[in-house]
Amino acid sequence: MKIALFAITGLGNSTLETLINLGHKPAIVVTRKELRPDPYLKKENLELFCLKNNIPVKINLQQLDEAYDLCIVATYHKKILIKKCKFQHAYNIHTSLLPDLKGRDPVQKAIDDKKKFTGVTVHILDEKIDGGEILFQKKITISNFEKKSIFAKMYPIFSSLTKKIIKKVSNDLKKVNI
Repeated sequence: MKIALFAITGLGNSTLETLINLGHKPAIVVTRKELRPDPYLKKENLELFCLKNNIPVKINLQQLDEAYDLCIVATYHKKILIKKCKFQHAYNIHTSLLPDLKGRDPVQKAIDDKKKFTGVTVHILDEKIDGGEILFQKKITISNFEKKSIFAKMYPIFSSLTKKIIKKVSNDLKKVNI
């Protein structure tokens, strides 16, 4: 399976590590130049991790011209121009319980709004920001109104939801090839 991952250091590491552990090393990772270390999860810079693991890296792209079986977006900072891409399947892992708290920095919005719960959502990536069909969600309780605490709860959820995406897409690709 040819995979493109759009992610940034932190929660994006969870998705990348899970893909590698499942034997689905991405064909490319698109990320951003990190100007400082990850302040919340203390994860290795994603670009450097990719270079150490012989995974091609691109910086700050909004589209890819090559065809991919799967695109996963995991906390990426730019809107993907999905209509210009050739992705057979494309999913976003979003840090809220959609449709609540769409857009940039939903964790900070949950903190500011003193929400008791938030979570992580996987939805189909489409042209609307955080607007595609919701496939999977996992709810978490906010007990400490700090990003570090919330991201620490989300990290393993990103891994489990990445596994669900891979299982779903693998099954869908098998059906097509029968």
